[in-house]
Amino acid sequence: KIVNVALGEVSATSTDAINGSQLNATDQALSNLQDALENGGVIDPGTGQSLAVTYSNATKNIISLGNLGTPVEVMNVATGLAPNDAVNVDQLNGAITTLTNSLSASLRYVKVNATGADANATGANAVAIGSAASATIAGAVAIGTGARASGTNSVAIGINSAATGANTVSVGSIGNERKIVNVDDGDISDGSTDAINGGQLFNALGTFQAAVAAIRSELRAEMQAEMQSLRGAMTAIQTEMPLLHRQSGQLDEHPAAP
Repeated sequence: KIVNVALGEVSATSTDAINGSQLNATDQALSNLQDALENGGVIDPGTGQSLAVTYSNATKNIISLGNLGTPVEVMNVATGLAPNDAVNVDQLNGAITTLTNSLSASLRYVKVNATGADANATGANAVAIGSAASATIAGAVAIGTGARASGTNSVAIGINSAATGANTVSVGSIGNERKIVNVDDGDISDGSTDAINGGQLFNALGTFQAAVAAIRSELRAEMQAEMQSLRGAMTAIQTEMPLLHRQSGQLDEHPAAP
């Protein structure tokens, strides 16, 4: 071995011999660097793999932390302020709470408790609300569990109601009929298309029956007057019958001269 070697120059162009102390210093510096990288979380001390955040594509606009099998939790994320800033869980929870409160306030008058098949609205501008409700043609509206609107612009209202004709409103189906109550008085006039309620029909029937009764009474009075007149005529005829008989007998006793 060569001993007592002076410190050689360490540079890019140096051709000096390097002694042990210089090499030891280099080894120590590398060891210290490794410790710093491992303790600083830059490399994995077990595998030696880099833990640094790197770009995931050539254009350097995507970064990836971990992989599909080993996702990474990012901690101590500050509150994002700008539109493109990352947000933390606290901000996300706040947004969810705000949305939940907003929906609760907006939808507190609408409650749904339904199970079963999904509603189905396949027609243009069709609406189906309710489990297994079906609106299958343009403009159809089906409201209620199992309601079916299959006529153009038809409306089916209520559980299992069916509207099959165009421009019709149904509140039931065959064997599942319903009556419509609390209907306001409809307009009764030439050209009116309003629905008429039972009270209006009852009053109309009462008016009709009163008119029929009045006509019947008038006819009865006229018939009674005619009958009275006929009775008077019959009485007069019966009164004149004896005289007619006598006159007839006199004619038989004194026939007219030829």
